[in-house]
Amino acid sequence: MIEVNSVSYTQDKEALGIQDNFIHESTKWSILSSKALERGEKVKFNNISCIVTGINIEVYKEEIRTIYMLEIKRGVKTAYKTNSKIAGMGLPAIVKDVQGNRMHVHFKIDKEDESCSNEKFFTYAIESSAWYCMPEAGSEVCFENEAVAIKSQ
Repeated sequence: MIEVNSVSYTQDKEALGIQDNFIHESTKWSILSSKALERGEKVKFNNISCIVTGINIEVYKEEIRTIYMLEIKRGVKTAYKTNSKIAGMGLPAIVKDVQGNRMHVHFKIDKEDESCSNEKFFTYAIESSAWYCMPEAGSEVCFENEAVAIKSQ
């Protein structure tokens, strides 16, 4: 972790709607530094672990200087974004193992079927309350939303 020191910095707190005991998490600093940092990089500023959340480069009295925005990681707020190009897309998969209403699958987008120690089991969505049949190993299922398998074939 890079240690950053700056004589010139400003401090800001965005505490709107945040309880008092979490106000320190919403503290931000704008620092002037000659060190080359990247966005998302972990740094230590005034003995506080932070990440670089923004970079501004400006000219001041014929000098190019870099101003970095630092925040405590738990206090970083981001906007939720979705990829509209893949809306409605489904991921086809082959069932490898079934346990109850959960299954382990191999996604067809992966070239090889690799096994690892932390393989995840996915829930199978029951499409009808009257009658359903769990897919067996080798069956094809599709994942369309919320990582729940549907439409066994």
